[in-house]
Amino acid sequence: MLSFAKLRYKFNREYCLSNFDTNRDNKLSKEEAAGVNEIVSKSNNESWSSFDGIEYFTGLKKFHCNGSRATDLDLSNCRQLEY
Repeated sequence: MLSFAKLRYKFNREYCLSNFDTNRDNKLSKEEAAGVNEIVSKSNNESWSSFDGIEYFTGLKKFHCNGSRATDLDLSNCRQLEY
């Protein structure tokens, strides 16, 4: 298993760990990241200033982030994305 402990998912480490760290080891594995199919911001997340690392979330089908100031969004690896 590849450990993504050093993955720079700056878009919100706490959000990712609390929602997607299924084995609760305080790390995201490649499998955990790839298994995520939805990232939806329910509030204005201006603190999400970067989406560096989102390319590892290859299973994303739904992505929505309100109010982000990020300029580095690359969803090219998210080929299942519907919107």
